[in-house]
Amino acid sequence: MPFGLKNAGATYQREKNSIFHDFIDKFMQIFIDDIVVKSSSGDDHLGQLRLSFERMKKYGLKMNPLKCAFGVCAGDFLAFVVHQKSIEVNQNKTKAILETEPPSTKKELQSLMGKINFLRRFISNLSGKTQAFSPILRLKKEDNFRHVINGTCSNNETEYEALIVGLEILLGLGADNVVIKGYSKLVVKQLTKEYKCISDNLFSYFVYANSLLNNFESFNIQHVPRIENQVANDLAQVVTPYFY
Repeated sequence: MPFGLKNAGATYQREKNSIFHDFIDKFMQIFIDDIVVKSSSGDDHLGQLRLSFERMKKYGLKMNPLKCAFGVCAGDFLAFVVHQKSIEVNQNKTKAILETEPPSTKKELQSLMGKINFLRRFISNLSGKTQAFSPILRLKKEDNFRHVINGTCSNNETEYEALIVGLEILLGLGADNVVIKGYSKLVVKQLTKEYKCISDNLFSYFVYANSLLNNFESFNIQHVPRIENQVANDLAQVVTPYFY
């Protein structure tokens, strides 16, 4: 059966599962035509290899010597690094995620989620951590996370915009630990998860701001009433006339 046929992969997998049914999960792992024989000691390994080869000979299975490796302490299997202590992520996979720019469209978010899902076994409560992105994935194809903002926006949308610009600047400067102070109680409480963001107009800002915050090692968000932050308020009043 050529591999090009539609059901070839599933057929090969069923065949291998049937042939090695009593070896799988004991000392063997199989994925279609890739086989790993894993052992805790050299003596065990020789015996388990013997059992594996006898089973292959019985069913007429052939192996390509150029693709075989024996007696290795660690190796790549299905894009993961397998060794004596555990299974680890291939560094190339983590590098691809770390170097991904923060998504600004639905398509970019889908691409990022695909990369993260590949590592789901290594991330605890992944579904809970990515739940906030679910509504964004239901946006229309052409929609962006941030959109204009007929050229006008509400006070809370302006607060989010200012926060996002500040976070992007800090990330560009390489900041690791940040303290964020804002006088919009709604925005601050939403970001600290004390309030739930249910506004359609604010939700895309909320998701994007959180995606930026997750790039810092630590962050502290504080609510500072306008009257307690007189310097920033005075600066805002001075700048405001130039925008009208």
